[in-house]
Amino acid sequence: MKPILFLLILSASLFGTELKYCQITDEAKHAQNQKQLETILEKELASLKANEPPEQKADALRNRIAKIAHQLLQKGFFTEAYSNPDLDSDSIVGYNCFSLWEGESHESIPLTFLVYVWPSEEFALQHRPEDPNNFHYASRIHSHPISCAFAALQGTLFQNNYEVASDRIVQWTHQDIFQQGEGSIDDLGQPFIHQLYTKGSGSLPALSLHVYGLPTEEKVMASFDATRALHTYNQVLQKDGIVKVIREKSLE
Repeated sequence: MKPILFLLILSASLFGTELKYCQITDEAKHAQNQKQLETILEKELASLKANEPPEQKADALRNRIAKIAHQLLQKGFFTEAYSNPDLDSDSIVGYNCFSLWEGESHESIPLTFLVYVWPSEEFALQHRPEDPNNFHYASRIHSHPISCAFAALQGTLFQNNYEVASDRIVQWTHQDIFQQGEGSIDDLGQPFIHQLYTKGSGSLPALSLHVYGLPTEEKVMASFDATRALHTYNQVLQKDGIVKVIREKSLE
C-alpha cells in the first residue's frame, strides 16, 4: 500500500545523508517464504470453481488475505529473513517490500503478493530525527489506483485514515491498529485514503503481507508510478484550520 519506494536497493544518497532500506538478510529463507505462500495459494485456487474467470479468483484470494496470512504463519513463515538496516549518525531509514508471488505465472491471476518490512518509528528516528527528509519509515498518505489488501505478519501496524477536505487537501479521521493476522481490504468500492507505519522498541521490524490487483510486481510499481500525482497527498487540514504541507521533497 505504498505508491512509491518500491526500490530494492539497500541504500541511496539523499541530501548528504545515507538512506538505508530494510533488507533481506537471508535469501534462502525468503525463498522458502515464497514457496510456502505458493503452496497455500495453490490450495486456495484449487478450492475455487475451475471455470471461474481469473478476476473472480483474484477477488476471492484478496478477500481471504487474513486467512492466507494465518496459514502462512502456521506453516512457519521465516520472519528472520528480513531485518532493519545498520544505521549510523548520517543515516535515515526507509521501509521496503519484496515479491512473494506473481499471478502472471499462476493461471494469469491478476494479483501480486509482497512482504513489507517496516522499521519502527523509534528505530527510524534514532539518528537525525530533526532531518525533514526522515519520514521514509511511514508510507505516504495515499489512496489506491488498483485493488489491494494487507494483513500483519509480525509486530503492530498503525493506520491513519483520512478523508478529502477539499481539492488535494485531506483531514485525519481516525486510526486503526492491526495485530498479527489482522488487516484491511480496499476493493475500490468507496474512497479510501490512509498511511501505514509501526511503533515499538525497534529491535525487530514489523512485517505485513500485501496483495495488489495486477499480475506482476513490475506492473504494480508502474501503476503506482503513473498515478502518484493523483493518489498521494501532502496537504493535511489540521484541527486549528491550518493546512500543513508535508513531504515537500521526495526521493526522485
